[in-house]
This record gives sequence, C-alpha cells and structure tokens, in this order.
Amino acid sequence: MLRAWLIAFWLVLLPSLAWASAPWQITNRPAGAAQATASVAAPTNAATTGTQTRLRCISASLSGTSAGAGELVVRDGASGSGTVIWSKDLNSAANGLASIDLCGLDLRATPGNALTVEFTAGGGASTQENVNAQGDFVQQGFTGFANTQ
Repeated sequence: MLRAWLIAFWLVLLPSLAWASAPWQITNRPAGAAQATASVAAPTNAATTGTQTRLRCISASLSGTSAGAGELVVRDGASGSGTVIWSKDLNSAANGLASIDLCGLDLRATPGNALTVEFTAGGGASTQENVNAQGDFVQQGFTGFANTQ
C-alpha cells in the first residue's frame, strides 16, 4: 500500500508542485526629464514551461526643481506596449519629492512575457524619475509567498 502511494505521489502530485526561483532586481534612473523604465525578460522557454515573472516590491520617485507629474505603471509585457496591470499617479511640488515604496505584492506577467516597471512619460523639465523593483520567477499556479520584510 505504501509503495502504491509513493508511486502515485511521484507520478501525479510531485510534478504539480510549483516553485519559486531566486530573486531578480531591476533599476533605472535616467537623465533629467527623461522617462524611467526598467524591464525583466521572461526566462527562456517560459511560455512552454508556464513560468511567470512575479513582482514582489516596487520603489519609485519623482522629484525636481519644478513641479512634476507622472503615472507609474507595471506592464505585462514590453515597455510602452504591454498591458497595464497596476498604476499609480505621482505628483511632486517644485523642489519636492513624490515617492512610493511597496512590498508584499504578487503581480504576475503572462508566461513568456517580460515585466516592465515604468513611468508612462518623462516627468517634465527639471524633474528626475527613478524606478526600482524586485521579484522572482514562479511556476504558473504557484500560491506560495514569502514576504521579505
């Protein structure tokens, strides 16, 4: 009986157990008034293996000597064209700073797609945008989550 159970486990249950890989990090701080954008590519064969790029933490800022406004987005896909799966407006006063720091997220790109964190445009004259993100690669259906903070 035990042998039959072990065979069933190895043949049926074990392949369905999902996993998470080591973390990745991306960052971008372009020249003043330029759009900040950073992407992480999907792993090779991600579409056929069901591997998703997962965003766990995001940090972004908008600052400058003049007032600035920007929409920060997370895209399921390439910069400028991927589907927006999360967004936040940031507005900074002249000589001010607007920022956001979030962890505990579970935003996932479609298997085989890149994941992009970016402002939709440059913040305006005399402004500076900055984006940072970290996450991991998970098998589609992975429900486990370990908060890093």
